Parts: sequence; C-alpha cells; structure tokens
Amino acid sequence: MAVNPKVSQLIQLEGAIAGDIVVVSDDDIRVGPDYLARIVLPFRDPGVGAVTCLYVSRTAPTWSAAIEALAVNIDFAPAVLVARRLFGVKFALGASLAVRREILASLGGFRGMADYLADDYQLGRQVLARGFRLTLAPYLVENTLPPLDLAFLWRHQLRWSRTNRVCQPVGWFFSVVTQLLVWTLVWAAGRGFDGPSRTVIAGMVAFRLAEAWLINRALGGLRPFWKYAWLIPPKDLFSTAMWALSFTGRRVHWAGQDYLVSADGRMRPANG
Repeated sequence: MAVNPKVSQLIQLEGAIAGDIVVVSDDDIRVGPDYLARIVLPFRDPGVGAVTCLYVSRTAPTWSAAIEALAVNIDFAPAVLVARRLFGVKFALGASLAVRREILASLGGFRGMADYLADDYQLGRQVLARGFRLTLAPYLVENTLPPLDLAFLWRHQLRWSRTNRVCQPVGWFFSVVTQLLVWTLVWAAGRGFDGPSRTVIAGMVAFRLAEAWLINRALGGLRPFWKYAWLIPPKDLFSTAMWALSFTGRRVHWAGQDYLVSADGRMRPANG
C-alpha cells in the first residue's frame, strides 16, 4: 500500500477521519489532557494550514537512550527554534502534526506521501505550496524512548542524518560548522595539543555543558541533568560521525527493513 511503513498505517486509518482537523502523532509520543485544545488553537487563523509541535525527551532507560535524548533536547530542538526565528516555520515534525482535512484531501490523502522517507517534511512542503502557513503550537510533546542499545542508536541516528541530508542538502552540509568540539580538536591537534590548546578545549567543553544545561532546563528535559552531562562530548563526536556517514550512502534501516533513498527523498526496499 505504501513503501513508508508509517504512511501505510495512516492510509489504512484514513477512512475513519471524521473531523475538519486531522491530527497525527508517532506512537512514542506522550501528551497531556490539554494537547488537542492547544494544537488546534492556531487554526483560528484561516491562513494556517498545518500545526506542528516541538518535542522533548525526559527519560532515558539506557545510556544509548540518553545519547538519543540529548540529541533531541540540546541539538534538534534549538535548531528548530533557530530556524523558526531566521526563516519562519518551513517544516513539519512527524512527532505531532495537525493539518486541515481539506488540504490533506487536495493532496490525495496520505497516499501522496506513500513513498517518501520524510513524509512529515513532504506534507509541510505541500501545505506551503498551496499558499497556507505552517506554525509551531504553543505545546511541548514528550518523546518516550525505549531501552535502546548501541546498534539501534546507530541505525536510527544514521537514518535521521540521511533524512536531513535529503530534505535540506545545503543546510545539512554546512551544519558541520556548528560542531564545535571536533573543530576545536582539529585546531588543537595542529598545535600538538600544547598548553594553550588544552585550555581552549577545557573552556569549550565547559561552555558546551553550561549551554546544554540551560537548554535542557528550559525544555524540562532529562533529570538529573548532571547524571548525563558526561555523555555530551562523546555524543557531539558521534553526531559529527553521523554527519559524515550521511554522505556515504543511500541505505537506511526502518522498522526492521533496509531501504534505499533517492535524491528526491523517495524510498524503495533495498532488496528490490
């Protein structure tokens, strides 16, 4: 029915849609009792076509899950907010997404996203193309993480990185300039890790930890934060490695299957 396993489920549920606003969320998202009221609020503006939510991870049952949570809280969430400040909301996040039913119908329903890896991104693009706006709801949803192991973390982060590369190739390429730790280490290596360079490394790590603490606290993320703070430097190096590996292939792993992703974001089973 659809190559994308998430969209395949949505297509099967599409016949049960009854209201004027269609709300979709991932199965690992937790919300409060006021969620629906808050997410539909922006639709009072007739120019708003879709509403999405920022998400945060508050628990980490394993150390691998903690790395995933840190990537969400102190990397992804701030990046979304910076992008909104600079360019407006030009994206939709699949963790929580609401769209006008009439717009979804004009796209041919969820079948219009059937073969795309980033179905949420494609839906957001189509909403914008029809002259409507996207907006962030004044609501944080919670991404609840299972007890991930390192293999799952590797596959998921690689899929995430290759998804970003396909959706925003130029922006994703230049995002490496934000990887402060790796650039600091490259600079220090050029100096032979002398005394001044070690001082700069220590200062950069201290700044990164303070920045991460402030962001995590503002979002109500992982607690106690300092239990996980030691993971931030290796997580940053891991993120740089994922950025580099995103350019080395087109294969992603999702829901137990391998897929190949084309330059336009369409996917097909790797086994043909």
